Amino acid sequence: MSSTPESTNQSTIELATLYFPMGFQQKEIIQFLKVLHGKVLSPRTLKRMLSHARLFRRKNYTKIEDVNFIEGESSKSGQLHGYKWMHLRCLQNNLVVTQYVIRDILKLLDPEGVEFRRKKRLRRRQYRSEGPNYLWHVDSYDKLKPHDICINVCIDGFSRHIIWLKAGFTTSDPKDDLDQISLEWNVHRIRKTRNAIAPAGRPAIM
Repeated sequence: MSSTPESTNQSTIELATLYFPMGFQQKEIIQFLKVLHGKVLSPRTLKRMLSHARLFRRKNYTKIEDVNFIEGESSKSGQLHGYKWMHLRCLQNNLVVTQYVIRDILKLLDPEGVEFRRKKRLRRRQYRSEGPNYLWHVDSYDKLKPHDICINVCIDGFSRHIIWLKAGFTTSDPKDDLDQISLEWNVHRIRKTRNAIAPAGRPAIM
């Protein structure tokens, strides 16, 4: 069924307004529409569409009081990123604010994090696990690969207990790791703890 010019135009507007909050520049949006959707637009046409949708980068700025989610982001994974990443998060949440404002807010909310990033230092991460066998970690050790020894290991994230350790000729085949996990999964029993999230007893499914 062929689409009418009106429906085609509406679809183009929807696509343009979809890419705009993601933080893409206008020339990038034009390329996306052309390559991914087969829609050719001039910069002037795109600018007019965004103007009709009241989408601006430098107009209708959001009030500082409305950008309170920055404090929440700074207390989570956002503390590891700079003001440019935070500015992109604002755009993705339909908040119009400049990078300079974000930079000043971060200086007030998280001066220690700003100083760490300025000196290119990493803030110590926080790791949380709900209980034994709640999360397993699988990793490979390739330092001995020139000697045809590749080590795969799986540990429990809570107790740091080694579930299994295996040496082989390759670490590039995920099937070996999955087979090893399936063999080890039901041969253990989880002791009862105060944590209700981590189940006790023998696991029934993986």
